[in-house]
Amino acid sequence: MDATFVGGYRSESKKQMIKPTRSAEQQIADEVDRRSLNPTGARQTIADSQATPEFRENLKRLKAERLEREARPKAKPKA
Repeated sequence: MDATFVGGYRSESKKQMIKPTRSAEQQIADEVDRRSLNPTGARQTIADSQATPEFRENLKRLKAERLEREARPKAKPKA
């Protein structure tokens, strides 16, 4: 038996799959179709350029709040 098994298929009978290339117009049309199927998701997507400044501001605010909480003296629980 000279044929080897690769992934459950004989290597001799394995055919190379060639993915057809799509034009830019086809890719844009597919993207428009995808977005039309899920309009809410398309609207909620935030570009990185928009998210980064808001993320950094939120991170600074949360860090300041945490440092403020840690700086307060802890009240002793009543026994």
